[in-house]
Order: sequence, then structure tokens, then C-alpha cells
Amino acid sequence: MRRRDVLSCFALLARQVLASPRTPASAPDAGVANLRVIPFPHGQPLVSFDTSPDGRLLATGAECTPMHADDPLEGISCWDLKTLTLKWTTALDGGVGLNDQLAHGVAFSPDGRLVGANFHTNALALLDAATGRVLKELNLSNDDGPCSWCWSADPTQPDAVVVLAGGKLSLAPVKGPEQPLKAPNHWPIAFDAKGVTLVGDGMLSRGATRFPLDTQNGARGVSVAVSNTAVAVGTEPGELLVVDRATFGIRHRLPMKCGALSVSRRGDVVVVILRSGTDAVIVRNGRPEAVPGPLARRDWLSFNDGRAVAVSTDGSRVATVSPSGEVNEVTAGKRRKLGTVEGADTVVWPTDDRLVVLGRRVVAVIEPGTGVVLDSRLR
Repeated sequence: MRRRDVLSCFALLARQVLASPRTPASAPDAGVANLRVIPFPHGQPLVSFDTSPDGRLLATGAECTPMHADDPLEGISCWDLKTLTLKWTTALDGGVGLNDQLAHGVAFSPDGRLVGANFHTNALALLDAATGRVLKELNLSNDDGPCSWCWSADPTQPDAVVVLAGGKLSLAPVKGPEQPLKAPNHWPIAFDAKGVTLVGDGMLSRGATRFPLDTQNGARGVSVAVSNTAVAVGTEPGELLVVDRATFGIRHRLPMKCGALSVSRRGDVVVVILRSGTDAVIVRNGRPEAVPGPLARRDWLSFNDGRAVAVSTDGSRVATVSPSGEVNEVTAGKRRKLGTVEGADTVVWPTDDRLVVLGRRVVAVIEPGTGVVLDSRLR
């Protein structure tokens, strides 16, 4: 072969190598043919996330370093989980705040059209989920602390948020003035907006009416999760209570030292991360099932709503993530590996056929029949 032909072959090979997508060395599932590696949209680690009600979108919020807390350096990004692309990124002053300042960092509205985000510690931005445009900013005074808030669950007010700030509860629509709401003056652990259900001081409250949780020795709730039909409460001595949202009657009561909770939309499945932080239990219709570990353990900077265990939307499938980032599907106490995402400590199942895996510095997507199909990480 002539020298010119040899040089041409090398040049062609070099172009092909440079044009091919780079696969991170940390992704053992790099053999997946359609793996997408896209630039990380944030310059700082993540502190909050949420998926849209239809499972199509993922919103992530990043913190801003304290020395630049007044600079528009960070904010939230919206990912399209169907096309595995970034839709938009919007900067907010101070990002979405440090994790210890967040009561509820990022959340989609019930209809998925809007996204809300805490920023600058005591402010709330309401954005268009399609474009990332800020539609309204609420500057809230709460003694320089985070404001508890949630989207309205009232179908007649889908574009309004309920906010508890400075001891006052109010309903704030995207368009129009805030409206005061009546409620007991105590700080809630969690709440929803359909009639306003507050959880705290060992009580459930709706409006001005308070319902005792009927716990032993006047126990108070220490962890709470709210779904469309149920409220799951972990109490201080070590009980799990699953309460019907409509009647406030207790569906299930189990002895369990709950650390963190999540509950399925129908309220029939509760995921309990025990106080050890590395063990979990799935409670299906009041019957507990141990989840095989070990599970990834989150530090104090991890997501408020992050879990190392996820239950599919129909309640039939369970996924876990280990300390090494190995994601497994658990069936009848047995594990099947779905993929590995280094640095991940949280898994969420927005749809039954796709998993989102997150860590402070990574966002990935796993298709159970294929493996890791998206990897994006902060370098």
C-alpha cells in the first residue's frame, strides 16, 4: 500500500473516532448501542428534582455556591425523557438554594403545564413547563428560612400554589392576587391543597378542624408522604400509619421506625426507608415485604425527595440502587440487574417501562430491557 493511501486511512479513522459520541468510563453498560451522552446543564450539584404527572418530563434544580448566592448562575432544567434530550434551562438568582434551605425544591403542577421552584431561600418561581419562561415570582418572608408550598390539588385552581410563610397560609395563582387561607398556625411536615391537609404535632388538620392521629403516648409525625388518596405518617416512637385522606380513618398501622416515606398514587403501596438509611420495606395493602439490600445511602446534601427504592406507577415493580450505583429490579426477594450508574443514590419510575436514576452529579435513564440509554454528569 502506498504511503498516501496509508495516511488517508489513518485520517479517515481519526475522523470517525472524533465524530463518535464519547462514553463515560464510569458506565459499565457502555455497550448499549443507543447510549446518549449529553452535556450536563448545571454547573453545580443537584439538590431537587420532580417528574411530570405523565412521566414525560424531568425537572432538576441545582444549588448555587454561597459566595455567589445573589448571582443568576444556576436554576432548573427540564429534560424530555421520551426523546432523551434537554428542553430548556432557566437561571434563577441563587439557584434553587442549598438543600438545608429547601422545603420543596422543584415540583410540577398536577396537570404538568407548570413547574414551581424555590430559589434564593425565600422566593418561589412559577414557570411554563413547555418553555421555561418565568410566569410569576413570589417574594416570601419567612425569617430567612424555606417556605413550605405545594401546587393546588383543586381542579378549579390548577395554576395556583398553596404557600405557608411567616405563619400565614395563602393561595397564589399564576395570574391574580394572593388569597388568604385559614389553617392552624403551626409548621407542617407536609400538606396538600385540596381543603388543605396539614400534618404536624401528631395531628392531621383540614382547614380549622384538627384530627388526632391516635398515636401512642401523643407521638408526633417525623416523616410524611401524601398521595391522591392517602397520607402515610411515620411517628417518633416507631409506627407507620396509613391514613385515608377523605375520612382521616387509619387504614393500616404497623410497628416500624420510619426514616423516609413515599406512597403510590392509589395509596396502596408505601415505600419505607428505615432509620438505618440502608434498609427498606415495601408495604402493600398493609403487608410488609423486606427489600434486599444494600441500598445507596444519601448524605445530608442529597435530594429531599430522593429514594434508593422506587415502585412503578401500577405498583407491580420495584427497583433499587446500591452504594456502587447498581440498579436492580426486585421480584419475590430476588434481584435482577438493570444497569449501573456510578454516583447515583436515587431511582424513580416515571413510567412502567423507564427508570430515571439520579445523584448529586448525574442524571441517567435506564430501559429495563436495554440498559442505560442516557448518561449526563457534572464533571
